[in-house]
Amino acid sequence: MYSHLPVGRLVGCLERLTREQTWLAVLAATAAITAAERLVPGIEFSPLYVPVICIASWRLGARPGYITAAGAAVLMTILTSGSFDDRAIPIMLGKFIISIVSFVYVARLITSFRQAYNRERYLARRDRMTGALNHECFREQARATLAMARNKGEFLLLAMLDFDDFKDVNSNHGHSAGDSVLRGFSRAAVSIIRRHDDFGRLGGDEFAVLMVLHSSEEAKPLATVLHARLSEVLSNGPIPVTCSMGALVIPPDNTDSEADLLHQADMLMYAAKRSGKNSLHIEWCGTLAPELIAPEARRRWKPA
Repeated sequence: MYSHLPVGRLVGCLERLTREQTWLAVLAATAAITAAERLVPGIEFSPLYVPVICIASWRLGARPGYITAAGAAVLMTILTSGSFDDRAIPIMLGKFIISIVSFVYVARLITSFRQAYNRERYLARRDRMTGALNHECFREQARATLAMARNKGEFLLLAMLDFDDFKDVNSNHGHSAGDSVLRGFSRAAVSIIRRHDDFGRLGGDEFAVLMVLHSSEEAKPLATVLHARLSEVLSNGPIPVTCSMGALVIPPDNTDSEADLLHQADMLMYAAKRSGKNSLHIEWCGTLAPELIAPEARRRWKPA
C-alpha cells in the first residue's frame, strides 16, 4: 500500500528486515550516535536517537520501542552532562525526565501509527462483506504463491467456485438473505481451508482458493474433498445452495500468469455448470481433455 510514495518505499524496506536484523540495526545506530557524540563534542548528535526509536517502535513493537526510548534517554543524559558533582545531579535528572518523556511519546506515537497502518492494510486487502481476500489482493497473493512454488518445485491447485442459481436466492428471499449466505459460507470456508492457503472473493458469488500441494497425486482427492466439504456447508445453511467448481492443477514448470490461470480455472468452473451444476471439473494445466467428477461419481472415484 502506497508503495509508489517515498514513505511506502521506506516501509517496504523496513518490512523486508527480520526482527534480528532490525535489532542489530537499532543497536548499531545507537552505538554510532553515542560514539559520534563523544568524539565530536561540538555537534549535537542526540536528536538522531529519534529515528532509531521510530524504527524500533514501527518494526519491533511497543515494548522494544519503549526500551529503545529509555536507553536513548539515559545515553543522551549522560553524554550531554558535563560533570557528575552534587550540583549537576538536579540538572541531569531534569534532562533525563525531559528526554524520556519526549522519547517515550515518540515511541507511543509511532506504535499508534503502526496499529492504524495494520488496520487499514488489513481492510484494504479484504472484501468488506465476507472478510475473504478481495479480487486485487487475491491476484497479488497468487503471484507471490506462484513464484514461490516455481522456486521450490511445488504443485499448486487453483479452484474457482460459483453458487448455482444464486440469483434465485436474492429474488426469492431478498438481498439481505443472499448476503447472509455469502458471509456464512466465507466463515465456514476459512475454517475448512488450511491457514497458509489463499482464499478470496472475486466478485458476486464467485470465490477462489489457491492451495500448495505436497505432490501431484494429492490434487484430485484434495479437490474432491474440498468441493464436497464446501457443498456440505452450503447445503446445511438456512437457504440450501449448491456450487460448481473448476479446479486447475498447476505444475511448477508452468509459466502462465496468474490472470491466465484464473481464466483457465474460470472456464473449468463454467464447464461444470454446463454439465449439470453441483459438480467438479478438474484438469491439469495445459491439457485438452478435462475430467468431470459428477456428484454421484465422487463416492466411487479413487485417486490414480
